[in-house]
Formats: sequence, C-alpha cells, structure tokens
Amino acid sequence: MYMPSTIRCASCELDIDWSPVEQAGRYFCCAGCAAGGPCCCSYDEHSRLEAAMATLRPVEPDARATVPGLPMTREVFERLEAEVERLADSLPAVALPVLAAGDEDAAVDHVPAAWELHLGAQRLATLRRVLAEARVVTPDGAAVVGSRVRIRDDDGSLDTYLLVAPGEADARSGSISPDSPLGRALLGRRAGETAEVSAPGGTRCVTVEQVD
Repeated sequence: MYMPSTIRCASCELDIDWSPVEQAGRYFCCAGCAAGGPCCCSYDEHSRLEAAMATLRPVEPDARATVPGLPMTREVFERLEAEVERLADSLPAVALPVLAAGDEDAAVDHVPAAWELHLGAQRLATLRRVLAEARVVTPDGAAVVGSRVRIRDDDGSLDTYLLVAPGEADARSGSISPDSPLGRALLGRRAGETAEVSAPGGTRCVTVEQVD
C-alpha cells in the first residue's frame, strides 16, 4: 500500500517520523490511537525503536492522558453522559453471540463481535474516566472541550480545529482532543495568545486567532 512521505496520526494528529501502526488504510502513531484512544505515546525522550515496534493490541486507559478538571461545555458533557448510558445498555447484547460460540468455527465467526465488544468496553471506560474528571464551564473566550479554535502556525498558515473529548479525535475532520500535543497546548488559551506545541517531531509555536 502506498504510504505518504509525511504521515499524521489519524486520531491525535501527531506528525509521525517512525514506522506507524496501519489499520484499514489509516495510519496511527501508536497502538492506543489505533484502538480508538487514548494516545499512549510519550512526548519526551521516548525511543523511536519502541514506537516502530508498536503493534495493534488492546490497551488499558492511560491515566496520564486525562487532563485534571477537564473543562467542557454542558452540551458536550450531556452528550457524553447519553453515550455512556447507551453503551452500558448495549454491551451485554453485543456479548451474547461471543458467549454462545461453542466451537472453534463459531469462535472464528464471532471474532468481529468480540472486537466490537472490546472497543465498546474500552470506549465506555474512557468516557466514564473523562466524565469523572470533567468540569462543566460557561464559555468565556477560553478554549475548552466543545470550542472551535482558529490558529495561525509559525509558517503563517491558518487552521481551524474543534476541541473534542479524549477518544473522539479525528484529524481528517479537524477534531482534536487534549490527548494530543496540539489539543493540550490550546486548552485554556484565548484569542491573541500563543502556545508551544511539543511533540516527538519537534516544537512549534502557534497563535490563537479566534475561539468560538
């Protein structure tokens, strides 16, 4: 499969300068992002070799990825609460075909259901952790989860991002979370302020142009 020379994680938008994790034609910086989040990269002096050897496997939620007192709009908080209720109600139904598989052939047939169960359970755990750390705020010009932020990069280019909850990032649609270097740098910033974005690929400076 063709791999572009410049690769950006499809989940946390990190520029990847090591061998990425590939899944369904999309590239991810680590197994955590490939499994739906949270990102489990280390953003300091981490080993490129370890990142290159990353494989897709179940990962436990990483408490380091949670921002204490994560500020978010009430709209986002209530949406996440509703998703928690939906997942809690639906997961037992998803598990039934897996438990009913009584032989190897049946187990193979139900691998997709098992993977769906794993992803659902992981998503539920992530959401519960995020809600436990959430702090509902009234938007006052500072970037919070639920804000749309327009930034100017140090090369003069302009980009707009929607700050979303951990596990919901999709860089292709312009959604980033505080799990990512950029999302973490923008959280709490106001129009006119600058922020340094630190990542394994280097540090860059961005200026917040507008927060909605």
